[in-house]
Amino acid sequence: MTPIPAPAPTPTPELLFFINALPPATVGQSYRHSFCQPTPETGLLCDGPLRSNPDITNPTGGTPHYTFSHGIGIPFGLTLNFNGVLEGAPAERTPTGLQRFEVCATDQSGTRVCQLAEILVASPTPTPAPPTVTPIPPTVTPVPPTVTPVPPTVTPIPPTPTATAIPSSVSIQASSCDFVQRIEFFNAVTEEFNVTISGTMTGHHLAIFKLSWGFTHASPFGFGEFTST
Repeated sequence: MTPIPAPAPTPTPELLFFINALPPATVGQSYRHSFCQPTPETGLLCDGPLRSNPDITNPTGGTPHYTFSHGIGIPFGLTLNFNGVLEGAPAERTPTGLQRFEVCATDQSGTRVCQLAEILVASPTPTPAPPTVTPIPPTVTPVPPTVTPVPPTVTPIPPTPTATAIPSSVSIQASSCDFVQRIEFFNAVTEEFNVTISGTMTGHHLAIFKLSWGFTHASPFGFGEFTST
């Protein structure tokens, strides 16, 4: 009996991995790029059993699924995840310009393919300084001070009394005085008379009295009667 030969094992295709040009990065800004194409969903492996993305186009061959690692030179602040997603934000201490680092894809049999990645890191765009604004002082309308007028000081002038006639209800009686006076010197002689005013007057009145006197006897010097007001 002729034995049937076992089928020859299917050879495993060669693991292939290539790197396209990476988009540039800017210091301080968010960055994300996937070496596994199409980009795997968060938490899933590149070409893993639970993938929901279409067939993987990079890497290819080997024994799926694939994991990724990197060499020195990766910009500070960026992290390469096991499924090939490079993400983060370049830190301020990241050197600017073209940065190079090695990225390796490894399949389940342990086969590894490494390629050189290049990424251009740019400086952050400076924030323009706000324009200098010169404040305009508010327009202030001066308010005139309130002046309280001071009334002038007026000294009242008392009215000038007006002489009026004595009412008929008022009578004035003068007393008489008989005397004999011999004048021997040219000097003044003062004589006193009593004047009595009776009756009723209201208000303030100015009364002018006319007094008269005379000699009952002839003067040795021949003077006659005279009056004084």
